[in-house]
Amino acid sequence: MVDLNENNAGDVFRAGLSADSPRPPRVDIAEAMRAGRRVRTVRRASVAGGVGLAVLVAIAVPAALAANRNSATPPPGGATPSASATGTRPSRAALPPLAPPTSCTAENVPTPSGASTWSVTAASPDGKIIYGQYIHGRDSRVWRVPKLTAPIPPDDQYVSGVNNDGLAVGFGNIDVQVTAWMLRGDQVTPLPGGVMAYATGINAAGQVIGSRGSTGPGGHPIVWRDTAAAPADLPLPEGAYGGEALAIADDGTVVGAVTVGLREYPYAWGPDNTGRPLAIPPGVSTSPNAGTEPGPLTLARQVSGQWATGVAGLHLSPQPVRWNLDTGVAEVIPGLQGKAVAGNGRGWVAGVQAGGKGVLLAGDQRVVLGAGDAPVTVSEDGRTIAVNHATGQSTTSAKIYHCT
Repeated sequence: MVDLNENNAGDVFRAGLSADSPRPPRVDIAEAMRAGRRVRTVRRASVAGGVGLAVLVAIAVPAALAANRNSATPPPGGATPSASATGTRPSRAALPPLAPPTSCTAENVPTPSGASTWSVTAASPDGKIIYGQYIHGRDSRVWRVPKLTAPIPPDDQYVSGVNNDGLAVGFGNIDVQVTAWMLRGDQVTPLPGGVMAYATGINAAGQVIGSRGSTGPGGHPIVWRDTAAAPADLPLPEGAYGGEALAIADDGTVVGAVTVGLREYPYAWGPDNTGRPLAIPPGVSTSPNAGTEPGPLTLARQVSGQWATGVAGLHLSPQPVRWNLDTGVAEVIPGLQGKAVAGNGRGWVAGVQAGGKGVLLAGDQRVVLGAGDAPVTVSEDGRTIAVNHATGQSTTSAKIYHCT
């Protein structure tokens, strides 16, 4: 047995031990929503690959819930003992060889009418369908390349994932309730059991993942293996009281994070929903200086094939990380810095290098992008990279790189 708690969780996760006992979320979202008021909250910048600007999402969540994401506390009585079951690691066929691109040309996405700032939020693995969000007055609206009009009513919706078939998922206000939904063409369909839930990713088979209660550390990760039925809770290890599911691979593997005390740790669930921790690379600190900065931002936010990408380290200085899900090896990606990182199933990654320029790292090939470009997605063939481009201290625009 391993006693998973805030003091030893970092060592436990470095060692690769895991557990899968569920624990309910701490926040009664339904009651909070009834008592709440309409406010704007800031969605985690890392989810959208921001460059210092978090994507603004207008959703009806009370201030108490927003505070819960940033100042989570451990469950009463401290941590509980953990089990020792390890998660499944499905075998994955290697992708056929592909020469990496050697150059990339930027396409500026035209400014949506009335937009004050806009950004990429999701792209299909083949890079042909790209969604984003822009701020129009006091509302947020969705745009889609090449159609730069809001395809889904009403306002204040957020597209978080899309597959190659054009099925997209997201969340937003429907009948004054935060609701997870699926988008087919221009038609929004609420997901079963999606009230007070957030859909955050979809795979080729149409399986959807998300969180209920919150999109941050205080939520509970969920999965719709069948979108005709209500979602299933993804189990949490003993000692963890919350977590988030951020991406799902085509084989059904889910990645995200679990919350222990004030800290998040990277985590994965297999196609059978069995959980296991993802390692924290050696030398990465997850212990903030007391009173000087918030807890660590350590999570996996993208997955394809055997590769997952994300960040690990302190909230104010996280480092881009790549995980090999087959071997369990975690590494800080050399030559990259900050929160912006995107990856594909070949292990190629795009991020920001020293000096603030975007860059694609494809095998031994390094292709430098523009200054102020923070990659959000990179297609499976490495030929399409969607980025958020810093246009000011608190504004962004969207760009698409076409690589050859």
